[in-house]
Amino acid sequence: MILSSTLHWLLSQSLFLALVTLRDDLGILNESQSVAKLGFSCIAIFFSLIVGAIALLASFIMGFRRYPPGIPVVGSCSAAIAAACHRLPEDAEAAVLPVQWGVAIDGHVGHCCFSSSSVTAPVEGRLYAGFHLKID
Repeated sequence: MILSSTLHWLLSQSLFLALVTLRDDLGILNESQSVAKLGFSCIAIFFSLIVGAIALLASFIMGFRRYPPGIPVVGSCSAAIAAACHRLPEDAEAAVLPVQWGVAIDGHVGHCCFSSSSVTAPVEGRLYAGFHLKID
């Protein structure tokens, strides 16, 4: 946020409108001699390039960062987010307690969700379902 705000401010200082209006000794506006031009600041452009390069370098470095194993990154998939947020019926206090993500068991059915009770790590290849399905 700070980097983005700083870059935005620097870019706004790099290019600007310079309006020069000329008046005679009596204060009457002389429109034929008034000038509107685009001005620029070399220092602001230079620092904008530096801050922009830092932002690109930071995003490139962050692209190589590994996430720890555990909860999958679902991006903006609303179905996956909703599934992770459906708690067990007996876990009514989950909103005010520390939670962890994993497989919560309701009867015989495993469900990957956030829970304040104990959870286990999901097993690759196993299917997990909602609460109302019973798998034998």
